[in-house]
Amino acid sequence: MEWGARILRRFIRCLRPGIGRSGNVATIFALSLPIVVGAAGLGVETSFWYYSSLKLQAVADAAAYAGALEKVSGSDKSTIVSAATTSATTNDWRPSTGTIEVFTPPSSGPNVAKRAVEVIVDQTLDRFFTSIFTQNAVSAQARAVALITDASKACALALNPSVPRAALFSGSSTIKMTGCSVMSNSIAADAIKLHGSARLQADCLISAGGVSLSNPVTTVCASPITQALPAGDPFIDLPTPPATTPCQNSKLSTLNPGTYCSGLSLSGNVGLSPGVYVIQGGDFKANSNANISGDGVIIYLAGTSSVSMNGNATVKLSAPTNST
Repeated sequence: MEWGARILRRFIRCLRPGIGRSGNVATIFALSLPIVVGAAGLGVETSFWYYSSLKLQAVADAAAYAGALEKVSGSDKSTIVSAATTSATTNDWRPSTGTIEVFTPPSSGPNVAKRAVEVIVDQTLDRFFTSIFTQNAVSAQARAVALITDASKACALALNPSVPRAALFSGSSTIKMTGCSVMSNSIAADAIKLHGSARLQADCLISAGGVSLSNPVTTVCASPITQALPAGDPFIDLPTPPATTPCQNSKLSTLNPGTYCSGLSLSGNVGLSPGVYVIQGGDFKANSNANISGDGVIIYLAGTSSVSMNGNATVKLSAPTNST
């Protein structure tokens, strides 16, 4: 009993004013200090993590845009990934503490079947004050999708990035394109050129470079659009049609799909059966007064092969509607 009384007297003495209070306050302060510091640190670090997440989203946005610029230029997947990754690192994303994934087309969402570039960036964020409570990593993730759209549907699209007169209309030709535009990816001053007494009607003329016109052009847009972003190759994701053997006979009145090893020069009345025609070693030519027709036809120009349609030729071909 005496031992218990001594303990009680000491406890009461500690509660009296001026007797041992400073020691109690110091003890309580010392015990509560980690909680106070932790709470303040959590507030500071929450703001830091929020700012870092916003910054990471900006990194993803810029990376997706960089990848999309490569895609519209016709670059392959590895070049698109490289451009997106370089953009991210340039904007202070650290590959040593995070990962980047690039998908084209996107792996999920409403644009999986469209021309687009998706970038997903992960980053492990640093802890400071809160590290006294836990060492678990703080992860942030940002996703961005850059969707590629053309100014309008193109009836004629020149993909070469630098050649002059990439889209050329000359002589006394009259061309009327309804509901679509003429586009050129060339940065040349005369990337789209109208020469001689040629006449042209289209929704608009759109060029990554310039436009040179010797005659007025009838367009829906107020004036030609120059210095535009290049248009993407609409066939970039399709497989290249393979050359097959043996070489096909080009001297028949009804032609069959396959590889034409010395080009395809057509005269008179010629029908093309449905399928893929691979032209190599020469050009696809519709000679003067030729009458050429066919449904479900794809003509693929390999190497440097080109198309030439000469005076008074009539060409009526349609593409497949239910195949790649």
